[in-house]
Amino acid sequence: MIRGLVLVMTVAVVACGGSAPTSLAVGDAAPSFTATAIDGGTMHLDELAGEPRILVFWATWCQLCLAEIPALEAIEAEYPGRVISVSLDEGGEDDVRRFLEARPLTYRVLLGDPELFACYDGLSIPHTVLLDRNLKVVSVHRGTVDRDTLERELASL
Repeated sequence: MIRGLVLVMTVAVVACGGSAPTSLAVGDAAPSFTATAIDGGTMHLDELAGEPRILVFWATWCQLCLAEIPALEAIEAEYPGRVISVSLDEGGEDDVRRFLEARPLTYRVLLGDPELFACYDGLSIPHTVLLDRNLKVVSVHRGTVDRDTLERELASL
């Protein structure tokens, strides 16, 4: 039992860029990560610095997540490169690819996992984290968030 707990904590520490997951609060530095992009290659959090970003944790089976897609695509059209989505599908890349064949997205899609989600204090999806240009947390939205709110928050940066 204790060995299993140590293993889980070790995985979480590695996934969070070397620091144990804690509560994510406004003003915190975004937990570091490297994730596989659905279009190939990998992406590291540091690559997102320089512009405010909307980091969205979602899954292809989540109806609330799917309902947010039009708003996220509208924001992506107005602010190219700002929306980064992290899929938490248990079927991984295969599930996401099948979804994207039927419903291509205009923003970047990364493959996430429960450990990465835990680093961002995730409990349920959709889960949206707005980061400033220095990768500090500006807001955390648990559950759905509307376009107006995200655009207002982006504009304030």
